[in-house]
Amino acid sequence: MYKFTTADGVTRVRGRFENVDEGDAYMVEMWNATVKPSDKIWHLGDVTMGRTAWERDRITKLMKGLNGHKRLVLGNHDHFGPRDYAEMGFEKVCGVHNLEKLLLSHVPLHPSSVAGWCIANVHGHIHQQDSPPGPYVNVCVEKTDYMPIALEDVVKLAKKAREEGER
Repeated sequence: MYKFTTADGVTRVRGRFENVDEGDAYMVEMWNATVKPSDKIWHLGDVTMGRTAWERDRITKLMKGLNGHKRLVLGNHDHFGPRDYAEMGFEKVCGVHNLEKLLLSHVPLHPSSVAGWCIANVHGHIHQQDSPPGPYVNVCVEKTDYMPIALEDVVKLAKKAREEGER
C-alpha cells in the first residue's frame, strides 16, 4: 500500500484514496465498466500485497468479481501459489509474456531483453514514475486512471515509445 500525505495533511492511499477499500472499490468499478466478460485481460503483477490467508481470501473475493478471462504476470508482491491464483480466477500465470510483439512483465526489463524483436516492454511496478528511456510503457494504475486500457491503445503507446527511443 502506498500512502501519501497531501499539503493539507490528509493521508491518501496511492495518492488518491482515503483507504484501501475505497481504492479497491473504485478499481473494481472501473475494471468492470471497461472489461467485458468475454475479454482477455492481462494483469501485470502485484495483485496481492500481503502473505496471510486473510489477504488471499480478500483478494480472491475481489478478483472473482472482475469481468474477463484473467491472466497474470507475477509481481514482486505476488507470493501465493499457483492454486491460489487459479482460485482467484487467473487462467494463466507466468513471469513474462510475449503478446503481439509486446513483452509483458511486472518490472521494466533490461534493454537487452527488448532490443530488436519486440515493439516495447509493457510493465508495471514503478507506479507513477516514468518508464526508463527507450521502448517501455508503464501501465501501472497510477498511469491509467486506475482502469484497464485496451490492447490497441497499449500498442499505440508502445509504437510511440519505440519511435521516440530510436531518435
